[in-house]
Amino acid sequence: MSFQTRFSPAMLVFLLWVMGGVVGVTFSKGVMGVWYMMESMFIGVLALISGGSTEENESAMKYYIFQSIGSLLMFLSLLSIFCSSGFSLHVAYSLFCWGVMVKLGLFPFQFWVPAVLGLCSWSSFFVISWIQKIPSLWLIVMLGVPLSFTGIFEASVWMTVIIGALSGVGVLQYRVLLAFSSLVQTGWFVMLSLCSGVVIFMYMFIYGLTLGIVLVKLNHYNVFSYLDHTNFRDWSGSSWSSEVKKVGLFLDLASLAGIPPFLGSVGKFVGVFYLWSNYYISSIILVLSSLFTFYFY
Repeated sequence: MSFQTRFSPAMLVFLLWVMGGVVGVTFSKGVMGVWYMMESMFIGVLALISGGSTEENESAMKYYIFQSIGSLLMFLSLLSIFCSSGFSLHVAYSLFCWGVMVKLGLFPFQFWVPAVLGLCSWSSFFVISWIQKIPSLWLIVMLGVPLSFTGIFEASVWMTVIIGALSGVGVLQYRVLLAFSSLVQTGWFVMLSLCSGVVIFMYMFIYGLTLGIVLVKLNHYNVFSYLDHTNFRDWSGSSWSSEVKKVGLFLDLASLAGIPPFLGSVGKFVGVFYLWSNYYISSIILVLSSLFTFYFY
């Protein structure tokens, strides 16, 4: 499903709705405002990812179910924050952690990510993998996570990135492969959101740019798996041009994995610099997982 065939005036309206939600989330001064804008934005996202095929509608339904569960947990956590007792705050942060894990696809809820992204269009893939993660990460930055709950996030991130790195081995479908890669990227997102709001959004900007380039090329060349590489030649008309396009796509994937000297490595280097002092074990696991994703690319 190409970007062009999905375009319509209604899609443009919902895209502006989603982007307005991102702006609203960023400039909201309170956590309830962020939650409200996040849920408003979610309506637009559902409209964007719902398509004309059975697979896309199935993907949208799965996504709706898990996001609704995560939203409910996060709403209950924000309500509990207004209670002043220590027990209520403990319950609030517990619910918040579980809500974030469900919405972002962290362990033990990572299974919905390939199930959803493996069936959606390239444009929906971009929205779910990048845009829709911004509100949850911004809530982490705004609320701050107590030290006692940071360990829960760390352990969840470790398992998520390891599963994402190992599960991509032997996968031929690009959407499923990039879905497992997004699990590794989500680990980077969460750990950096625990450190600095500026760094996480710098990292997300670089990731969104590199991911967008990869998805546009895969969509443009009509390539969905490693078995479709003959489409390069069909599109270009010559074997030489086909090889050039294959190399270009490979270099874009290398940038997505954070391999120097490509753009993606800038985010990884800055991320490790900020993480190393407090989360050096997580830094090592994240870097090794990113290198492993480059292996299966």
